[in-house]
Amino acid sequence: MRIRQPSFAAPDDHDSRLGSSDVAAILGIDPFKSALDVWAAKTGLVKGSVSSPQMLRGIESEESILVGWARRRDVPLRRVVRCGTLRSSAEPWRGATLDALVTSKRTRRAAIAPALVLEAKLVGFGSMHQWGPEDGPAEDSVPPHVQVQTQWQARHVVECLNQHVEGIEVVAAIGTDLRLYRLDYDPAWAEELVEVTRAWWHTHVVGGLMPMVEGRRELLARLHPKPTMPLEDADERVIGLVREYDDCRELVKRAEWARDTVADELCATIGERAGFSGPWGSATWKEQPRTTTDWKLLTTELGVTPEQIAEYQNTTTSRVLRVNLKGTDR
Repeated sequence: MRIRQPSFAAPDDHDSRLGSSDVAAILGIDPFKSALDVWAAKTGLVKGSVSSPQMLRGIESEESILVGWARRRDVPLRRVVRCGTLRSSAEPWRGATLDALVTSKRTRRAAIAPALVLEAKLVGFGSMHQWGPEDGPAEDSVPPHVQVQTQWQARHVVECLNQHVEGIEVVAAIGTDLRLYRLDYDPAWAEELVEVTRAWWHTHVVGGLMPMVEGRRELLARLHPKPTMPLEDADERVIGLVREYDDCRELVKRAEWARDTVADELCATIGERAGFSGPWGSATWKEQPRTTTDWKLLTTELGVTPEQIAEYQNTTTSRVLRVNLKGTDR
């Protein structure tokens, strides 16, 4: 028996909304993408996210993972519903795509049957370390970005389906293990996520302001891989940025000089000792092995010719920022 497909899912256009997989990136806690990636996709500056082979395997595995959950929990498959995408009618810029929703039997006292939000994860080898034991506290065992994702999903179940959420279960297929983690739905936390993303959406997507996060220059290089216009005269804003950049460069040089000076003094104080330690921490000056390879000598002794080396060389180009101030501007 297959899991039922949704009858209430909204048409999905992921690049026109913030989804549950975007929220953690906006908060800066997603290990796989940044707020800058989200901004570039939502503003149309780069093509929408392309599913990697790992993502496709995860999608293909969802059904079997959910069936495994139902077997472990002894829940009939008819109560497990694939929800598809839920989209807020009040704020169409946000929505959530759920893996599944588990419906409970209605009672005479409950006008709305409680539901359980299910999130299926196929965890690769490189992400295993992020997950804790199944029998430990779920808040410590489930990665923060997954917790944010599921709280966002539960929030949209309440809003879009008018459904009471009794809890969240994350089903993680880790190697040969199927681990089940139970999380409580926190309405206050979920509402905070909506407020934060609302401000982010209107500032950065509607307003067009690029987020100030690490990696901006890499994205800019993708958007503008090579210059298409000649040099032109700078206005006061550009001149101000150039001078500020040069000031920062000088501060870095001075800071590095001060750091090296203090390091020399510290090493001189350590002298023949291994270092110093105490309740405050430690400072050591020890031998550390370092292995290097003389590739030039190796290729010569092996009789490798320059022509053979050239076959394995690749030349790439990238834009490099260079700032030179002259005269009194320095």
